[in-house]
Amino acid sequence: MRGKIDAVSGDTLQLTLRDGDKATAVLPANTRVTWITVAKPTDIAKGGYIGTAAIPQPDGTLRALEIQVFPPNMRGAGAGSHPFDLAPGSTMTNGTIGNLVAANGRTITITYKGGEQKVFVPDDVPFVSYAPADRSALTVGARFGPARWKRVPAPYPADHPRADLLRHDGLVAATTDALPPHAQTEAFPDWCVERWAPLRPLQAWVAKVAAEAAG
Repeated sequence: MRGKIDAVSGDTLQLTLRDGDKATAVLPANTRVTWITVAKPTDIAKGGYIGTAAIPQPDGTLRALEIQVFPPNMRGAGAGSHPFDLAPGSTMTNGTIGNLVAANGRTITITYKGGEQKVFVPDDVPFVSYAPADRSALTVGARFGPARWKRVPAPYPADHPRADLLRHDGLVAATTDALPPHAQTEAFPDWCVERWAPLRPLQAWVAKVAAEAAG
């Protein structure tokens, strides 16, 4: 599922999906929430573990729409090449970087058990990564778009009443806002403060982690 959070009540989220349909999701106690963060092309190297949403090219290779740089604790997530819903005919391919050639963009060979894909990465493709978050990230207006597993993971049965939710390895939350009409007026700073207020829990979490890292 992809879309926007309309309301939060305890473990229940009211959602608007990308196609405009409404949905309700009840979160299990062990739901993992993950932030999408910005990554750089220099974050990828031979042997690294990445994912790419891509579309097929006439020569049989793939053209990347986005590159996901997985942190070490997510290595192996979603390995393989599967249909994806980012664009018509798109796939999601997760695996280990084999060859990497930089020339007029980058050409990457992604290997996984049972296969490999050669992917062309244009210079303007976005690079993202992941960072842990908690349920405070699930605020009204936040957008979500998780990775999807092909099967319900063990130990849950395939006919679990929340099977669709369980086939996701977490919820990825982010917010995007267009500049308001009053962006060049004195009211703009107040608008910024209002929009950033829901992110205060994240700020507190980052400060806590930084303090712990500093000893």
